[in-house]
Amino acid sequence: MRTLITLFALTTITISSLVANNAPAMEIKIEKQSIFTTADYNTANETLDFTTEDNISYIQIYKADGTIAFQLPVMSDYVSINRNLFETGGDYVLGFVIDGQAETTMTPVTIR
Repeated sequence: MRTLITLFALTTITISSLVANNAPAMEIKIEKQSIFTTADYNTANETLDFTTEDNISYIQIYKADGTIAFQLPVMSDYVSINRNLFETGGDYVLGFVIDGQAETTMTPVTIR
């Protein structure tokens, strides 16, 4: 079931990227699919939208060189990250600090 959800999310992201006219495309690579109920790029709002089963305490946005760009408190099972938090193009890593989990879940994000 998780594989099906992940496949659906990745297909939706790919189709959304192809359909967008002048909107910048985002590619989301998810390493640990098990924490996400949904993970999508909303082309209309230019946001990364994530839903989890447990509350997300914080999201950390890391630049390609490993330095932290932002740490955003969430305290919800849903978060929408605006594209303008990312510099133009490049590779980033999102760190999800989930309530009750000892490890931070890292998710690479490539902006093209």
